Amino acid sequence: MDQLREDLLTGAPRKEIDRNLRRLSNDLGTHFLEEERLMRGSRYSGLHWHETQHRTGLVKLAAVDDAARTGRYGTIISSLHELAAWLTDHIGVADRMFASHLRNWRQIAR
Repeated sequence: MDQLREDLLTGAPRKEIDRNLRRLSNDLGTHFLEEERLMRGSRYSGLHWHETQHRTGLVKLAAVDDAARTGRYGTIISSLHELAAWLTDHIGVADRMFASHLRNWRQIAR
């Protein structure tokens, strides 16, 4: 996200912006899928709620992508800020809840 923001602020070529947006999208999507796989494997009771949280993040990412595809660079910056704020909150609450569950589950599974 930081690299994409930097690209936008410095006027990087469109090709570079698109590359970093694809990288962000792929990394975030892969992370969510792996996290959800761990949730299913550990029988996390908050799985469906957490998946809903991930869908919210993907909607925010889609807003960034849409703004980039239509050339609305001012909107990209504000959408990136929204995504970053969401991600900070998500990590601080939802991911910490899951991390606690996973630590306990691994202790029991030993």
